[in-house]
Amino acid sequence: MLLFLFLLAGLAAGLCRGGSLRRAAAFPLRGLWLPLAAYLLKALGGAIGVPPLPLCLAQYGLLLLFCWFNHRQPRWCAPFALGTALNFAVIAANGGRMPVAVRLAAGWPALADRLAAGGVSGYTLAGASTRLAFLGDWVAVAPFGRLLGFASPGDFLLGFGVAALAYCMVRFCPPAPHKP
Repeated sequence: MLLFLFLLAGLAAGLCRGGSLRRAAAFPLRGLWLPLAAYLLKALGGAIGVPPLPLCLAQYGLLLLFCWFNHRQPRWCAPFALGTALNFAVIAANGGRMPVAVRLAAGWPALADRLAAGGVSGYTLAGASTRLAFLGDWVAVAPFGRLLGFASPGDFLLGFGVAALAYCMVRFCPPAPHKP
């Protein structure tokens, strides 16, 4: 959900600055299917019981491959790749699960109980044995008191990359044809 909000912010900023949705179609983006496949993998993998660590490796592998395909566009790709790498590091270090800060989860007791019991696919409640806890989820995304999810520093960098990509896409001006 957080990434969707960043996407909307990037589109809005680009359109307010004179961009056009038509320009997005001409934007030189390679491998767009990779982040879409990563999202589907995350959504479906947990539901069908894929173990968390292999799921994490596959999902973040697809996202990093997307970054590699587009590495010549550093305005958006650099924060996207860094956020992806930070999230991958903390999730891989914790057995394929993103740790959620205890003080954060305490605001939603039913969810905290599910996290503690391992009932939320791909997430765990942070504890004394948590590795890289500072990279875990410690910000609630709860507009108007309604919890939409939790976010990590990597999520914010990844979101900034998504917003920058959306902005660049609608503001893109393809090069003029070369006239001899």
